[in-house]
Amino acid sequence: LDVGGRECTDFLMKILTEKGYSFTTTRERSIVRDMKEKLAFVALDYAEELTTSKALIETTYELPDGQPIVFDSERFRCAEIMFNASLIGKSECLSSVSQ
Repeated sequence: LDVGGRECTDFLMKILTEKGYSFTTTRERSIVRDMKEKLAFVALDYAEELTTSKALIETTYELPDGQPIVFDSERFRCAEIMFNASLIGKSECLSSVSQ
């Protein structure tokens, strides 16, 4: 099983680009890792969570420069790769291990 925290951080960096953010330096990567550690969670039902009102899961992270970033589905999407590794182009995931 080759999916873990580093891949979740990488995926969070990627999906944050969907909102127009760019994190590329080592320092910025550590900021994204902090975001993941403080805000991410595993959805019990990923498909259902995707349809949940953003207002229910929305939260804000303040960057070191004071700029806020609003998180919603990114909070659980980054962790979903542990169960659905195809989101990052891998075939193994935790669900196949538990079966």
